[in-house]
Amino acid sequence: MTNYIYVGKIVGTHGIKGELKIISDEVLIDKIFKINNVLYIGDDKKKYIIATHRLHKNYNLVSFIDYQDINLIDKLLRKDIYIDKNEIDLDNNEYFISQLIDCRIIDDADYGTVIGVEKGKNCNYLRVLYNKEYLIPIIDEYIKSIDCNNKQIIVKNVKSLIL
Repeated sequence: MTNYIYVGKIVGTHGIKGELKIISDEVLIDKIFKINNVLYIGDDKKKYIIATHRLHKNYNLVSFIDYQDINLIDKLLRKDIYIDKNEIDLDNNEYFISQLIDCRIIDDADYGTVIGVEKGKNCNYLRVLYNKEYLIPIIDEYIKSIDCNNKQIIVKNVKSLIL
């Protein structure tokens, strides 16, 4: 059974050797964009195997095996990229950003649902809806544990953030 997780979007090409510019908010890029990993692209989730990966400015530059020519990859522009979470080995404390969406925020009470993740300069933030929207920094001061399987994030000290 495949469990596709959104990890980014193809926003352009780079050079003539088939490199694609990918924007991704994921923090686990070293595990996602590893050579020989499979990425699934577009609505039909067509399978592509990574040949090369490097960082350039704010982009992940990726090329695929058998597609290392700009003329072969033009059709992939502006498409979404997914991985099968069963194909990526995560450590116990690791998760994909998109897995946090729809998690319940729980302390001594229920403090709402994660509706998005915002990228910050020093850390990422959970955008939570609880009567109104508020942000929780994803740092140890506020996050006790994250359980993506049960869609729960156990927090502490969040009452001061809700105001």
